[in-house]
Amino acid sequence: MSQLIISHIERLNKRHYLLWLSDGQSMQLSITDMFNVKVMQAGQQIAAAHFQPLSSLNNIEMPPLYRINDYQAPGGVFSLLADGFLQAILSVYAFYTHGIIRPWRAAAAAG
Repeated sequence: MSQLIISHIERLNKRHYLLWLSDGQSMQLSITDMFNVKVMQAGQQIAAAHFQPLSSLNNIEMPPLYRINDYQAPGGVFSLLADGFLQAILSVYAFYTHGIIRPWRAAAAAG
């Protein structure tokens, strides 16, 4: 059995994309509003991210700065694609906003 990976991203328009998997399946990646991105398949949410602005969105001299406030990773058969979905979401959102995304930290070390 070959490893399932995201093979490429196809842009449909500024807010809607297709994520093509190595086995030929496609999933919809959509920017649902200014701060939310979802990955869907057949009407079911697979993964989602919520972004938080860290800078003024009105300053045209500097690119906006964002961080991920919440990431809902996929479960089940798509759990192995969690990192790939996150990278796709980050790439598309940075392109959409012309912004800079701060690195994602899944959780602070307990201690």
